[in-house]
Amino acid sequence: MSTAWNHFKQYGAALESCMPYVATDTEPCTEETCEKYAATNGWEDIPNIVEAIKEKVMNHGPVATTFHVYDDFRYYTEGCYEHEGDDPINHAVVIIGWNDNLCDGEGAWLVKNSWGTDWGMDGYFWIKYGSCNIGYATQAVYYFEATDIAYEDQTVDDSSGDGDGRVDAGESVNLTVTLKNEILANLKTGISATIGCSHPWVEISSDTSTYPDLDAGEEGDSHTPYQMSFNRLLTVGDLIEFTLNISADGGCSRMDTFYVKIGDMPILLVDDDDGATYESYFMQALDNNQYLYDVWNEKDRGSPSSSDLAPYFIVIWETGTAGRIVSTNQAAISSYLDGGGRALFTGQDIGWYLNDYSGHTPGDVVFYNNYLHADYILDDSGYRSLTGVSGDPVGNGMSFDIGGGDGSNNQDWPSEINARIGATEVFEYVSGSAGGIKCESPHRIVYLAFGFEAINTSADRDLLMQRAVDWLAMGALPDTDPPIISLDRPTTGAELWLIGDDEDVQWTASDNSGTCLIDILLSRDGGASYPETLTTAEPNDGSYLWPVTGPPSIYSRIMVVAYDPDNNCAADTSEADFEIQYTPADVPALSSWGLVVLVLLTLITGILILRKKLAA
Repeated sequence: MSTAWNHFKQYGAALESCMPYVATDTEPCTEETCEKYAATNGWEDIPNIVEAIKEKVMNHGPVATTFHVYDDFRYYTEGCYEHEGDDPINHAVVIIGWNDNLCDGEGAWLVKNSWGTDWGMDGYFWIKYGSCNIGYATQAVYYFEATDIAYEDQTVDDSSGDGDGRVDAGESVNLTVTLKNEILANLKTGISATIGCSHPWVEISSDTSTYPDLDAGEEGDSHTPYQMSFNRLLTVGDLIEFTLNISADGGCSRMDTFYVKIGDMPILLVDDDDGATYESYFMQALDNNQYLYDVWNEKDRGSPSSSDLAPYFIVIWETGTAGRIVSTNQAAISSYLDGGGRALFTGQDIGWYLNDYSGHTPGDVVFYNNYLHADYILDDSGYRSLTGVSGDPVGNGMSFDIGGGDGSNNQDWPSEINARIGATEVFEYVSGSAGGIKCESPHRIVYLAFGFEAINTSADRDLLMQRAVDWLAMGALPDTDPPIISLDRPTTGAELWLIGDDEDVQWTASDNSGTCLIDILLSRDGGASYPETLTTAEPNDGSYLWPVTGPPSIYSRIMVVAYDPDNNCAADTSEADFEIQYTPADVPALSSWGLVVLVLLTLITGILILRKKLAA
């Protein structure tokens, strides 16, 4: 059903009265002539658990679901319907309520069918909980008005930096922002947008741009890019929030937000689950293991190319229940793996789609054999429990169930596979029946023939993610951890440093690489800025002797910056202002008027600094 929701997301939904249901596949669609009244911007998968479905109907409203239609269902008129059998689903309907007392006290769903009011109970029916696989693939769809203009995407030009199209700490970039006039909106003219950011380490030098006129559903790029710079002290993985104040003719005005992630992520999660929300289980496991990653949503961005995959150390490809690794995906994956990339593939129907689906090709089978390094045995293994192969670095000691618990509850067809030559088994349903394999050469991959998202406990998902990533990376993910540094002197604000004296700046720093270098900066305005560099690339020996220089200031602060071989940075600063002054012998003789001027200048400087701090 996700394909239908995605259609509504792209084109909007018409009233049923404009294009009523006709029970034939040859009837042409006429929705182009129908006025669109609503859209969706998302949907949620609901586990096939009675209480979970009840909760969603109660708090959200009607939910879409599926079941298998047997021949006798066509003649339903009233009462509790049930039918023995476990055949695959073949019909979609809408659950609108329930009654726990029907069906001899076993309970039933009240469901709206699509066969018109002449069928059943004016188009509705009661069906016993679980009968005919009712409740499978239940989804809650979220209403979206789709009449506004909003942020859609961003493109980074960092050609003055490393030119990789990503924002790195220390870079100045041109940011092109794409706006979209939503699919049910009126024509927008005179569009402009102003960008803002409250982060102290982001400086915007050009904040406003105009846009082309946009009709409903159209996208447009800023005519001129927004210009900004990012402080080198930002950390890989930092998520910087920007605001976008958008206006158009006719009084149209709205504020949107978007984010820029700092640095190069080592892992890419490809969300290829046909618009479902199973990616959340992967993101949770990645977050719990403190891995840094990007997400590529195929429904929004299309298939990633080989150049999109190439920058990533590891690619995790999740297919949910769809299993559709299409030819464009296969081309990108083949190029990525042939180039030395590493990947985790998971999904209950990957094997079925590439080997057993009526539309599969010989090329699909070749890809499956040569890049996933598996032979397809059965669509449904018949098992819902897996055990790790003893001694295997990924599976050893693990044992878990799928399809229940706090997982996605979506495993109806976990496949049985065999490891091809060069590959080894990682998980088994039972002895001799493999559910997961890994291969070291010619491609370093892990392939799970079941859905990772369906593992019953988050603890097991976390452990499997950690083991799979560690094995794929061979224990050597790119270093994204910044050093640890603490300024030890000056810190208290009680220090008085005299111009001409040598004063010791002291710090403690360490890094997981075992080495880092130190920069030392000076502020004379209470830490509002650090324009003076006292030393750069100083060895991490804990101290630096600085010959104190003027001008004098009672608002002095020191910043120490540590950076490692991968240019990950961290900093620490004085906790309070300390004083830099002339030695008594060096104080110039001043007339009475000169003393008055000096006092006034000191007071004015203090007031300006105080105002700047309060404004910040």
